[in-house]
Amino acid sequence: MAQISKRQELEWPLPGNQRLAWHSPSRRGFVIGNHADKSLVTIEPPGVLPLITRADAYAQKNKAYDDQLSPADYGELRTTGLDGFQFLTREQYDAVFPSETWGSTCPVDQALVSGLTGQVPVAMPCGAVVSITDRKITLHDLSAGPIATVADAKLRGPLTAVVAHPSQPVIFYGTNAGDIYSLAVTAGKLGPQKKVAAMGRVVNALRITLDGHRLIAGGMGFVAIFALGGKLPKLTAKLDVSCRSIHVLNDRWLLLNQGMHGLKLCEISDRPLRLDAACQPSTAVDRVICSADGSTALVLFQPPAGIELFDLRL
Repeated sequence: MAQISKRQELEWPLPGNQRLAWHSPSRRGFVIGNHADKSLVTIEPPGVLPLITRADAYAQKNKAYDDQLSPADYGELRTTGLDGFQFLTREQYDAVFPSETWGSTCPVDQALVSGLTGQVPVAMPCGAVVSITDRKITLHDLSAGPIATVADAKLRGPLTAVVAHPSQPVIFYGTNAGDIYSLAVTAGKLGPQKKVAAMGRVVNALRITLDGHRLIAGGMGFVAIFALGGKLPKLTAKLDVSCRSIHVLNDRWLLLNQGMHGLKLCEISDRPLRLDAACQPSTAVDRVICSADGSTALVLFQPPAGIELFDLRL
């Protein structure tokens, strides 16, 4: 039987309100930061270790971020990426952002805090490089200058969620009107766009299972599973439940962030969906980052609340 249990409650160790985090398999923990500083939240035993501490990083300004992460750390973060996309190399961002005062990797930190709609170029698994706003997606060619624009696709509503397919040249995005669209990405072209579903409520999260066979959507009052492989995704299961974000733990289990309603485990199925286990953290959940093996979740709360580690037994 699946279970969620709190392992440890910890204080957020860094100043400021900027809070970013990602899982580091090589360090066996979660790297957290406030842009200027970085710390490691260890899983076993639970604790916080300082990685980078700057006395006055914001006064330095010029290239303040570029010497923070080792090549190994940044390489791991780059391939882990966000929303199915991968970040570019430091050298590529140097070419794309030559005049960035804070350093070329600063936009990566910003994306970890607020998402990909800040136009940071990212790579799809198929190799295409795109940048995203809440109104359009742009296809780029990095071989033709620092960042040449190849094509733009105007989105059919303000974007609220996005995900890249792990093995096919297609992007799925959701809108604040509750619609889900697919956007094909081909050499030198974006489109066509196709409407996948009308959920009727804001789409907060989109994920694709590791095998690429299912699209999972969550939003204000629903979680839905779509089978991929046909001409259009086919809705196979739906549950009326609040969902702020979705985390695919393995081929069978999802972790749902329900904000003030806590954390829930949900089995991936084409049968009627049900919530299998629940846990209520000490306050409303802001963001969740899961370990690569799906066994541990790091929960971030809004400042000044701290962080909590949860064990996931699947």
